[in-house]
Order: sequence, then C-alpha cells, then structure tokens
Amino acid sequence: MVDKGGSIVALSLLLFCAAHAKRVLLDAPLTFSSSAAVYDGKGDVLVGNWSFPLLSFSSDVVTIRNVSLQNGGSPSGGGCVEGVGTKSIYVEDVEFFGCISAEGGGGIYIR
Repeated sequence: MVDKGGSIVALSLLLFCAAHAKRVLLDAPLTFSSSAAVYDGKGDVLVGNWSFPLLSFSSDVVTIRNVSLQNGGSPSGGGCVEGVGTKSIYVEDVEFFGCISAEGGGGIYIR
C-alpha cells in the first residue's frame, strides 16, 4: 500500500537498506589515489578507533556516497575524510558520527 506522498515505500526501502548494511571495522585508512576518485559505500558503516582518518584521498576530485563514517580521528586534521591536494569533495548520502581532529576538520579536511 502506498500513500500519496510515497512515505510507506520510502520507509520500506530505508528498513531494507539498514538490514543489509555491513559494519566494517578498520585498522588503517582506506586510501585512494587517482585524478578523480569515487567511493561508494553501498550503505555500509565504516568504523575506526579515533586514531586515523577513515578515508584518505590523494585526488583532485573526490566523490563519497552511501556510507556512514564513525569514530575517525586525526591529530592533524581530517578525522573521517582527509583530502591531500584535493580541489573538490562531493558527498551524497553520507553520515558522520564521532569524527574528531586536534587541529581542524573533524569530519572532512582538505590539505
């Protein structure tokens, strides 16, 4: 059954996606190096231990989508996402939780 606004369908899709998401415990950053990097988490949850950025890019243009980022940390900036030499970062359906940094950019930091 669908109401006029489609909220029942949206809720069903949200519950389906949440049930199929994976929780990935990282012990080091996921690193990417290319002129245009894309990371699609497919609904997964990346979890760190507050001692490194979860995603680290050496790319001109970065796109991050469909992921939850939790417990990333850095003493020099970029608790969850670090961009080195990056000109643009696009985020789409990304959640940030518990991302910390001693200097700046707890969630995202571009050097």
